[in-house]
Amino acid sequence: AERAAERGHLERAVAAERALQLARTDLGALVERQRPLNDALSAALEREQAVMAENARLKAALAKSYEESSAMVAATQAHWEARYMTAMATATRVQATANAAAAAGGAAEGGEATT
Repeated sequence: AERAAERGHLERAVAAERALQLARTDLGALVERQRPLNDALSAALEREQAVMAENARLKAALAKSYEESSAMVAATQAHWEARYMTAMATATRVQATANAAAAAGGAAEGGEATT
């Protein structure tokens, strides 16, 4: 009875050892199957980081372009406002000269008429 109990215990221990070996084999196979997935995930994360970096670069370039465009628009507007003001000043001087000439011509005509 004692030997039967020992044999039963030994058989259970051998069966447990086999089960443990099978579990280790299965775990090894699982790790090997998981490796390509891990590699693919790492590659995808690297691509995502590269895309995010490119997006940040493009966003910065767009902001710089917008600032440059805004500065060019402001400079162009200032240029044409200055041209407009110069033209208005010139027109005012021409009108004043014409008015003065007309007044002088009128005074001269008026003086000739009375003479």
